[in-house]
Amino acid sequence: MRTLKRLLALCLCPHLVVSCKTASNTSAVLSDTVEASSTTLEFTGVGDLPISYRIFTKPNARGKMVILSGYRETYLYYDELISDFLSHGYSVYIMDNRGMGESGRPLANKQIVHVEKISDYVDDAEQFVDQIVKPNQSEHVFLFAHSTGGLIGAELLARRPDMFTAAVLSSPLLQLNTGLVPSSLLFSTVSSAVVLGLGQHYGPTYKDYQPSADTFSSCTTTHSEDEFAAGRQIRADHPEILQGGPSNLWIKLVLAETTHVAEFAPKVTTPVLLTQAGEDKFVMPRGQEKFCQLAANCQLMKFAGAYHEIFRETDDIKTPMMEAVFAHFANFDSP
Repeated sequence: MRTLKRLLALCLCPHLVVSCKTASNTSAVLSDTVEASSTTLEFTGVGDLPISYRIFTKPNARGKMVILSGYRETYLYYDELISDFLSHGYSVYIMDNRGMGESGRPLANKQIVHVEKISDYVDDAEQFVDQIVKPNQSEHVFLFAHSTGGLIGAELLARRPDMFTAAVLSSPLLQLNTGLVPSSLLFSTVSSAVVLGLGQHYGPTYKDYQPSADTFSSCTTTHSEDEFAAGRQIRADHPEILQGGPSNLWIKLVLAETTHVAEFAPKVTTPVLLTQAGEDKFVMPRGQEKFCQLAANCQLMKFAGAYHEIFRETDDIKTPMMEAVFAHFANFDSP
């Protein structure tokens, strides 16, 4: 067991240990580029957990853009993307997933990423769109979903094929990268922990956020030092958003859920652009490729040299990715 723990510590998802989300000053970026009104609110999600969301309204918008964020993320990290969508004429609706960001956290140790069922994420997102984003069914509603949000978004697209006009899945979590540890061994390890009553405890090797480990040299989500530095400042300014890593149950559920891609992908009929990072250390490409092969209308675009967060990468990677995103949505946003 000691040997296994040592191997896990060296090899298991190092990108999950080091937080390197990126963001700059939301208010400054938005006020300098577009005119938009912003409101931060909450709704009650599954199990009465408060779900935080933010709305940026654009006058005479060409459509509504829903953003589903990734693992340990919050809208604070999405200022530049929000600004880009607003400047292209979309109103923006973004929610913090349960147990992350400013949404309610179910455990006493709020730094542990935890969920009881993956469907809770999907149910929250479905409620968000149905009740808050699109009470007017005639409007175009689009989806940009990243990483864990990409898994949530993919399942929501399968559940509700008529919900979105078009979608982008950015580095979606459709197969977890478990490093040198076989996924079957990791699944067995965390499943045993759950049986022993440790489902709400940190998964192997994880602990609370360590500022000393939050360095650019350890960052595996972007090659942009400026983006990393901006995100590091957000974490310094907002300690309430900090998280260390996932629970044993979270790891078990994600590993199990992503084995069902072949079941839900064929149900997706919405036009999808799936952007794949060529040097992704968080997710494996095979799950994404399987999804795109089985979905009815999916285009896969690979960005060589990109880490997980393609839209926060260096300009030579980020710019063509965003051009492809806007071109994709533009195909479907005319009245």
